[in-house]
Amino acid sequence: MKKLIPYKDNLCSKYATKMLSIKINHECNRLCNFCVDKGGRNNKYTDTEKIANEAIRLNDYKTVIITGGEPFIIFDKVIELLEKIRTHKDRIVLNTNGSLLSKKRVVRLSGLIDELQVSIHHYDENKNGKIFNGIISFENIKDSLTKRDFTFSINSTFNNGYAEEEMPNAVNKMLELVKYLSADRLRLTELKKVDEKDFVPASKFFTENDLPSIDLITKGCTYYYNKDGVDVSVKRLCEFAKGKNAIAFSCCFINESGQKKIDIDTRDTFKVIYSDGLVTDDWIFAKCND
Repeated sequence: MKKLIPYKDNLCSKYATKMLSIKINHECNRLCNFCVDKGGRNNKYTDTEKIANEAIRLNDYKTVIITGGEPFIIFDKVIELLEKIRTHKDRIVLNTNGSLLSKKRVVRLSGLIDELQVSIHHYDENKNGKIFNGIISFENIKDSLTKRDFTFSINSTFNNGYAEEEMPNAVNKMLELVKYLSADRLRLTELKKVDEKDFVPASKFFTENDLPSIDLITKGCTYYYNKDGVDVSVKRLCEFAKGKNAIAFSCCFINESGQKKIDIDTRDTFKVIYSDGLVTDDWIFAKCND
């Protein structure tokens, strides 16, 4: 079987920075139909001691992404974990849907994280609320994050919550929202683990000149640029990571069919710690059947 050798900056490359994802809880207060955690392992409790011990043991994984569920539901445990691992990691990122943000919580995060990533999937608050199945106040996000000592990024997706006529100008509208919220970055990505009918390619939101066509995997899967002072990244999925049943959920070495990881040393560029302390080489998902 021919091996597909990825570009050195891809997460699946042995030259990439090693990254550790921590799924600190499963519970969420919103319900997106394209949630990447749908069908994922439902860990019932959070043991910050076990998580911290495993994270510290994995000493060469200096970048940590904390996600859920919605981590702010168990905010005190998030703080407890951050205090245990902060001195052992170079970069810590916390993900949230933004619904439970407050000034007091932002203050508590001071010195403990390097970046807060807030998910917003439409520039219109009401349409974003339809995607999340519950309104999330943009004004509260802005107000809560007025004073912070960490990077504030917006995570967004190319999704069918946008009408066809909205798509060509959607990125510009998102950039307007980013500037209104005083965020630092806009991170755009194509949807993972969804049916073909729900997959919306990035090309619908850009012209060819704006988003050059590149050979995914061998030349990278993320395109970076700066517009009006905002750093923007556009992550596209290679053909092997697309589809509801794709095995390649995270970036990883795969064989040509995309159905099996190649067992070579680059597998250790990514690991997951679940809330009960279980460590895996990739996310655990129930088998999907179309």
